[in-house]
Amino acid sequence: MNANVEYTPQAIVDLDNVYDGVLEASCDKKTADKYLSDLINEIDKKRVFPLSTPVFDFYDLMLNIHHFTFKAYVIFYKFENNCIKVLRVLPSKMDYMKKLKL
Repeated sequence: MNANVEYTPQAIVDLDNVYDGVLEASCDKKTADKYLSDLINEIDKKRVFPLSTPVFDFYDLMLNIHHFTFKAYVIFYKFENNCIKVLRVLPSKMDYMKKLKL
């Protein structure tokens, strides 16, 4: 199975924030480019087995939101109609229960 990948507008903002954060920390555009590219490639790998990641338990609601970690970030997505819809890309140290508005 090769699912499609879509990003919500908020996920795109999150990816911009990832890039900006890595650029600020590294002071190197090449490092930020590679980090973001690696993160997107990791998301693309889920196209083959989109249900291979655990479901996120969001206040005991059954929302079927999957998640996985890439370095310092957690990626949240839904899989429906052969499409991975990336909802958020958040820092793993963040209290994302407060940040997520699903």
